[in-house]
Amino acid sequence: MTDSTPLRIKRIEVEGLFGLYHHVIDLNLEDRVTILHGPNGVGKSSLLWMLANTFHINFQNSSSRIYRIPFERYSIEFTDGGSTTIVNDPDHYDRMLVENTKYAGSIYVQLIESQRLFRCTYIAHSLHMESVIHQYAAKLHHKIQDVMNTYEKLSQNLDRTLPQRLLNRLPAQRHDLEQLKIQAIELNNKISELHEIGLLTETEISLFDLSQFDSVDEMKYAIMALYIEDTKQKLSVLDDFVQRIKLLINIVNRKFKHKKIKIHRADGFVIEGKLEGEYRNLPFTELLSSGEQHQIILIYNLLFPILPNSLILIDDPEISLHISWQKQFLSDLLEIVKISNFDVIIATHSPFIVGNRDDLMVALEEKLS
Repeated sequence: MTDSTPLRIKRIEVEGLFGLYHHVIDLNLEDRVTILHGPNGVGKSSLLWMLANTFHINFQNSSSRIYRIPFERYSIEFTDGGSTTIVNDPDHYDRMLVENTKYAGSIYVQLIESQRLFRCTYIAHSLHMESVIHQYAAKLHHKIQDVMNTYEKLSQNLDRTLPQRLLNRLPAQRHDLEQLKIQAIELNNKISELHEIGLLTETEISLFDLSQFDSVDEMKYAIMALYIEDTKQKLSVLDDFVQRIKLLINIVNRKFKHKKIKIHRADGFVIEGKLEGEYRNLPFTELLSSGEQHQIILIYNLLFPILPNSLILIDDPEISLHISWQKQFLSDLLEIVKISNFDVIIATHSPFIVGNRDDLMVALEEKLS
């Protein structure tokens, strides 16, 4: 393992969980998705909480939730050969001994809890319930602002230096005009996609008029070649964000009926519902069922706030989801993992989440220690 190789968890073992169970979990490092499957009460959710607390900055604070879960010994093995072992002190419920050859503080762990629709916040010493889907729309608005600011700064810099770069390049030899047209066609497809998604308007960037390429002389060729290079560079800063946006739209909209999610630069995203034969923007809470809100929140969580090579823990992804959506969840997740590069552990008792991927499943059966 080199210094540039990310540290990952490869095995988790817990003995005496609730005084009953001994679970050994080998993570699927290749597909990066591991499914904990089993009946209620065998400790699926508790294992997720233990992992989340182990890597939390306040792990050794006695208020940490890990102290409330009874177990005897709990160990984590890492891909670099290191390990962390936590042993409960039987005489003090709030005291644990940590034995480790290498503690993986560099692993970022995020728990996506089963209660996803609302978050509790304290405002002026009063408890308030806030809608998560409204929060995420606002967060996406800020992400759009950030990525568009980067795009605009690069665009301004390239536009500012364009005249001098043209002078430095001219006179230029005319190369393969067909290759230039191919690049222009590719850029037109990319620009059309950005128009359709809603990240860029036609007034901000327009399509190339391909018919003009047939009458390009050497000077025009040099100008067009440089302009195409600049446009490719400008749009490249949007690539990762656009890939995630497209995945969010595609996953959500292929499930929704008579409604769709759309990206909106001012609002983050909006929901359009079909009324009287046409689509109109409608409030989230009026238009979306709890299952639809769960779907947007879960997919958003997996696409945007996560750092590469994190460990993501998902508790009960099947909540409020129709069986057909449960069957589709794993393939959607594997598609997201490919572009986001993180490891996932799912806790579920739904056989439809597992589907035909038994190879990703670790069965937590009712085996006593």
